[in-house]
Amino acid sequence: MNDEIRTAIENSSKSGQIVSVAVDCPADQLEDLLLLTIKCDWEMCHLDDDKVDVWGWTADTPEDQAEFRLTVQCQPEQVEV
Repeated sequence: MNDEIRTAIENSSKSGQIVSVAVDCPADQLEDLLLLTIKCDWEMCHLDDDKVDVWGWTADTPEDQAEFRLTVQCQPEQVEV
C-alpha cells in the first residue's frame, strides 16, 4: 500500500496534477497509513465514505499551492466468511 501512495505522490509532484490511487485499506485506517508514508506536511479531507483528498507541501512550496495532490480510494480487501 505504501508503494502505491509513494508512486502517486511522485507522479503528482512531477506532473502538477491530481493523481488518483486505490489502496486496500479501510477509510478509518487511512490516516495511520498516510502518517507512515508521507514525509512532509500534509492535510486530508474526506470526500465521501471511501474517498479522501490528500495534499502536501514543503517549506519550498509556494503559498496557496501543493507539492502533490491525491484522491485516495479506500478499497478494503474482501474477507470471505
